[in-house]
Amino acid sequence: MPLEKEAGFLSERTYASLGVGTHPDVDLTDLFRMVDESQENLRRIIGEGTLEGVYPINGTQQAHFEGETRLQLYLIRLRELLDADVLRRALRDVVARHGLMRSFLAKHDGLFVWEEYQPPMRFELPCLDLSHMTPAQQEAVRSQLVQREWAADFKDTGKLMYHVVLVKYNERSWDLLFQFDHSIFDVTSGQTLRGDLIKRYRELRRGTTRALVPAHSFRELQDQIHKGPVGVTADEIIEQFELERWERAMSEIHERAAAFSERRVRGIRYSIELDSVRAADGDELESFSLVVQLYSRALGRLMGVSDVAFDIIFRSRGYEGRDYSEVMGMVLGALPVVMPARPESQAEVGQEIIRKFGLLNRHNISFLNLVHDERSEELYGKVLAVGEERGADLRSTCLLNFVGNVENEYEEIWRMTLAQLEDEDQSKLDYADFYGISKINEGRLDLLVLTRWVDDPEEFVALLDQELADLTGRPGIASRKEGDVHVA
Repeated sequence: MPLEKEAGFLSERTYASLGVGTHPDVDLTDLFRMVDESQENLRRIIGEGTLEGVYPINGTQQAHFEGETRLQLYLIRLRELLDADVLRRALRDVVARHGLMRSFLAKHDGLFVWEEYQPPMRFELPCLDLSHMTPAQQEAVRSQLVQREWAADFKDTGKLMYHVVLVKYNERSWDLLFQFDHSIFDVTSGQTLRGDLIKRYRELRRGTTRALVPAHSFRELQDQIHKGPVGVTADEIIEQFELERWERAMSEIHERAAAFSERRVRGIRYSIELDSVRAADGDELESFSLVVQLYSRALGRLMGVSDVAFDIIFRSRGYEGRDYSEVMGMVLGALPVVMPARPESQAEVGQEIIRKFGLLNRHNISFLNLVHDERSEELYGKVLAVGEERGADLRSTCLLNFVGNVENEYEEIWRMTLAQLEDEDQSKLDYADFYGISKINEGRLDLLVLTRWVDDPEEFVALLDQELADLTGRPGIASRKEGDVHVA
């Protein structure tokens, strides 16, 4: 605190006495205009580089671009004395390491492709300095910033597929906020980005001159996937993954869900304290099985069906035993699952699903990219014909996304995302009629459900309480509410 401000602060104890804060009706147009100009400069810096390669988008990305705009907010909190210039250099090096972060969407012969540019020598990091504002004003401005980012549309050719802004609250409090087009980003991408950036920042602060080693590229992974299924026929895929049974169960759910198609999407948060349900040797697999069974039971009761069909969305970075975990991009896999809504043996549920995950890895199967040329159409087109949505549309009726252990910032990302449900246009959050996403953080298993099928969220939470009590043998579970989260 400046000495000349100390007496006034001790007397009034207000931000105004420190000369901090702006008029509540301050025009933020100039502030955001500078951010926009800086984003455009970043686009220009990368786009003026030498074109390094051109390659096609994959099937998952094709389906993405044919549907609604899907965005992925990502946040890295930095609570320390920060050297913003070193962070800028660190982010430049991370962009150099990952090809999709220096790629533009383009069209060649009427088809979308990626144009990948060489790593930039210069780099610009857009910054928003809010340190002169009160905490309430900072929160209001950040909310407006997030709202602006939700309006982003990256489907135009000739632009980067993300925005980034470094937000300063004070010398020891910063947020690095990204808005990605979903085509180049998923949960694993976020963990990769965070790990690479923090590590590189620390290295540069220590004075390293060593260059970052390039990561496996998205194109390498795409080439691996395009090898197609290995050692398995179309008929064997249909049999091993029970696709005909899946189609029958999904058709019934489709019919029953038709009456709810015009409803608005609701968001319900449900959290389970793992210490109260996990066995002494419990691990993430057990948590995964619990999520699957809770989801399937809720789905069965809402639709009144005995067999449930849904897709499990997972981080698809292992094929034929090869590890592509460092790849950034929309590398999602979809596992079609069909099972009794209330299976007789709880232990077998997770084991059977893990067995099918093993088949995907061993046989190099990607349902979302199964058919990509004439040869793959001839060999595996009949697989897609069994279930009409396989690989054709990322928006399925029932989706479960288990992301596992995540960084602390994901709670804030969820909060910022759910705020968009209040908008008139909900299309960017309309992933499925019954969409569940689950994460593990700080000893809790968190479940977020986005659905049109629930009129009364409290009744749905009571349903989850009942099913959790039955699954865990803890009768009388009654979750408590903490903010907007129901905790069991």
